[in-house]
Amino acid sequence: FAPREMARSASRRAGRRWVRAPPLVMAWTLLAMCVRAHAVRAPSAPGWRTPARSADLDRAGTTGSSPSPATGMPARYSPVGFSSVAGGASALRRAELPGCHLHFFRHVSKAAGTTVRFIFDKQVAMGEWEFAPMCHYGFREKDWKETLRRFRDAAVDPVNVQNGTGPRMLVEARNEWGASEAFEKVILPDLKKTRAELEALGCGVTTSLLFREPYAQYRSFWNYYIAKLRDDPDEFDPKKGPEAWGSTFEEWASFVPDLQLREMLGDRCTPRLREPVFDAETREEEGDEEEGAAGIKKKSRVRLEKRRLPETCKVSLGDRARFESVVKQVDVVGTTDQFDLFLMQLADKTGIQHLEYSPSNEKKKSGVHQTSGVLDETVKSGSHSSLSVSFQEATVNDRWAYELVAATRDARVANEDGSRTSQKETCGAESAASPCGLRARAEAFTSLTETSGERTLKGGVPPQSTFMFANADASRAGGAPIATPKDWVRPDFYVSPPACKGFNTEFAGLVFKNDTRFKCDRGCSFDDDGRRR
Repeated sequence: FAPREMARSASRRAGRRWVRAPPLVMAWTLLAMCVRAHAVRAPSAPGWRTPARSADLDRAGTTGSSPSPATGMPARYSPVGFSSVAGGASALRRAELPGCHLHFFRHVSKAAGTTVRFIFDKQVAMGEWEFAPMCHYGFREKDWKETLRRFRDAAVDPVNVQNGTGPRMLVEARNEWGASEAFEKVILPDLKKTRAELEALGCGVTTSLLFREPYAQYRSFWNYYIAKLRDDPDEFDPKKGPEAWGSTFEEWASFVPDLQLREMLGDRCTPRLREPVFDAETREEEGDEEEGAAGIKKKSRVRLEKRRLPETCKVSLGDRARFESVVKQVDVVGTTDQFDLFLMQLADKTGIQHLEYSPSNEKKKSGVHQTSGVLDETVKSGSHSSLSVSFQEATVNDRWAYELVAATRDARVANEDGSRTSQKETCGAESAASPCGLRARAEAFTSLTETSGERTLKGGVPPQSTFMFANADASRAGGAPIATPKDWVRPDFYVSPPACKGFNTEFAGLVFKNDTRFKCDRGCSFDDDGRRR
């Protein structure tokens, strides 16, 4: 497809306004006041609505003027168009950027969630989506309710509908309340209700979920979280060392049943997944006389017994039924060993425009290949018979869940591809470089992979970002410039201040990427220009 320029976009900018709602706490009130007073307004998608300008010009407020919007109120939001800022995989897009959309991604540990987050960051850095709440993937119930309320208010605002500038929001949940059983019992019902309320306006609401082959997910979880605790030499801490965590990966894994499904369900003793599997204690003993340490007290860790897992922590047949129901409700489900296929589905459902990515956590460490799951998996489906009996027994339900997700994806992809084949007008001019079906496009996307130094760029080279999040916390700046509210950019479809407190990051604000005073705090994961901190 050639990128489509929407002639109506210029006339719509003048009538836009930023929809605000009462913030969660007084700090957010003050923050919003600063943003309203000082932040630079930016068009919704600067790469294709206006030519790129210098940061100095934009900070001065010289953003130009536009004709007044057309009179009358359209019945619903229309797609805005394809971004003309092209990356290596731009020809594989089939859905335009929506005029209004909310997407919720349920992140399960060590199942390519960080790569998805970086892909979301890229959409924000291109000025086309908001990543909320506060750009981190864990939130409380009041955060969710407030975020959803702000989104609804912005979506039904008559001025936004008239100007086609509805909110476009990405939400991720992995930690805290949003990753508990609340996803099943609160968030999915909330989203179903919101979808029904906004459907007539042309405002979309979608969800997604990724699962991983169990052995690969367990091994990645062990490498990332557990191995460092098992290898900790602190003899004074009974919650460290092989005495607490098991001598080997296999021993640990055999005592942590159905890691992935339990985390997904959220109410099957999820904290226990990162707790020692054995009770241990530190004992004081006499030194060895033969080693010349007679009379010297020495402390060491001693394993006591295996920690018993209560029956209420284990996955039941009822839990399987719950998960089946969740999978049916989620719009896009996929497995990490076919991540590019998942990405094509996600792009079709949401209209995200910038698909090229670099796999997260891809590195060699201690001779073990660590990956977020977007590369070849260690054990393919159906080849797990060589694994230990104890591991197979511990992952019976995880294996079932993985295969359910894969089968659901396959059925949906077959249905989508069959529909496209019978309705060629939805495909346009199909060619070897621009195939129509999801699987064909996923294969074409993978074939575009390039390398840049030590980095793998799936789908080819992405476009350079327009925005980035820069440090806004003076306490960690060391005297370097920080992004104050007057420097921040305010895309006009945002429903909250363009600032975030990310997971393991400090407070940051959205600024122009070409503002050389600042280093990138987040939003630059796929850019290769040395601007990252």
